[in-house]
Amino acid sequence: MSASSPAPPPRATAQDVGRSALRPLLTATITGWFIFTTLAAISGNRPRTLVVDLCTALLTLLAREIIRTRPEWTRVAIHAACTVNLLGLVVTSWLAGGASGVGWTLLPALPLFAAHVEGRRVGWIWCGIAVLGCIAATTIDLSELDAPPSAAHHVVAGVWLIIICTSFAVLARREVEEHMQRVEAAAQARTDLMAAISHDVRTPLHAVLGITTVLSETDLEPDQRDLVERL
Repeated sequence: MSASSPAPPPRATAQDVGRSALRPLLTATITGWFIFTTLAAISGNRPRTLVVDLCTALLTLLAREIIRTRPEWTRVAIHAACTVNLLGLVVTSWLAGGASGVGWTLLPALPLFAAHVEGRRVGWIWCGIAVLGCIAATTIDLSELDAPPSAAHHVVAGVWLIIICTSFAVLARREVEEHMQRVEAAAQARTDLMAAISHDVRTPLHAVLGITTVLSETDLEPDQRDLVERL
């Protein structure tokens, strides 16, 4: 009895591939918020912005830990992290003077993040939400509550956005390469299977043809010879 072939490994879905980069992206986001918190603390005259930055960083960190410890809550934690970052960016924009702030310029990263880890449909939903967030962030000015952001904030925001967008591009390229490797492996496996099947079919077929040739050289009844010649 031939041994049964091992079961093939489960195929990774596009969502699984996207979520494999979830924690590194959240870590980069948390790092950016802590940098903003440090800058607000150094300035000494932006207490409300400091609180918002710190709360956003800690809540994003909590979402990352929930994803690590409770995988079944991953989807909820993803949307919670996007919501927390949306509110953090909008509120910091208000405190920085609305359109003159830097927080709203980072909102385009949210739909990129959502689309990467949850798919295009969720990405488009968050694209609409981010547009509403940009409108809200640029129409309210609460700059009298805090001091205006320094030039360092603008530099950090620009660098942070570049890093996030570059990360998405690198991860997307890696996923394309991994997909191509899986396609090539599947094509090679199909070729090997067809070669094995072709060999297994040719061997008994040659035996049948050889026996038929020998049989045709013997004395046969007319109807029997007709059947042999049909082979």
